[in-house]
Amino acid sequence: MARITGVSVQEWIDFNSQSFMPGMVLQVADGQIMAPANSAGIGGYDAAASAAATNGSSPGSIFEGMQTIARLARTRSGYNPLDPEGMGNKQHFIQFTQNIASAPMLDLLKADTQDVINNSQNSDSLINSFVDAFIGISTENVGEITKAVSNLAKAALSYSDKIEKYSNFAQNLLQVDSSGNVQFHLYASTFGIHTTESKGTVTFHSEYSVSRAVYQLSPAAWNACKEYFNQQQNTDTNSWINSMTTPVKANGGARALCIERMLRRMS
Repeated sequence: MARITGVSVQEWIDFNSQSFMPGMVLQVADGQIMAPANSAGIGGYDAAASAAATNGSSPGSIFEGMQTIARLARTRSGYNPLDPEGMGNKQHFIQFTQNIASAPMLDLLKADTQDVINNSQNSDSLINSFVDAFIGISTENVGEITKAVSNLAKAALSYSDKIEKYSNFAQNLLQVDSSGNVQFHLYASTFGIHTTESKGTVTFHSEYSVSRAVYQLSPAAWNACKEYFNQQQNTDTNSWINSMTTPVKANGGARALCIERMLRRMS
């Protein structure tokens, strides 16, 4: 059963369907930290979403429902992962997560902050420690996630400069379980990145935190609220992933050779 959040499904849709207005985002102290994102369907999600895809203009399948909910939350917040140095900063990302959290049709399965201790300055170690903090992920999907986070780190590094810049690594994952529940995983942690000459370096404190949240849309909840989305634009999987994934900046400043090698091994 979906949560009681103080707003109805229709109220949530009406609010999040409105155009974003500059200045509406909550002010936070670290709002200028860029927040590049990587998004991916893991396990059998992509195949299941493709098999259930509908032709209508509004979302029909539960997969399209979850993707449309996430899109509405993102666009209302103004968060744009394609613009990590502008509307894709941490300030807008936080508003996006708050909009997701207020969705009454979603169950909150898990939300906490995981403290991580890692004394290495190696970017492979950074990626592995970040992935290790993920929850509710099948062991057979760890390779997919590691590749996704490697792509995220590569994109973040490409936007760094000769001076240190902080980046909120935001990883979004979609998966479906054996009961047909669609789960949306959000992970975020802030790291310092900078270039040294032409070689990228990832720096971070030996102790840092990963914010983790898992939301679920059940078939029963989607069937109960689907009619409210009749006037909403359907969001297919490819469009959702592309709009939620930060591209690597052409001729960007930083490179991390170990990340490049990791991606080649996985391809």
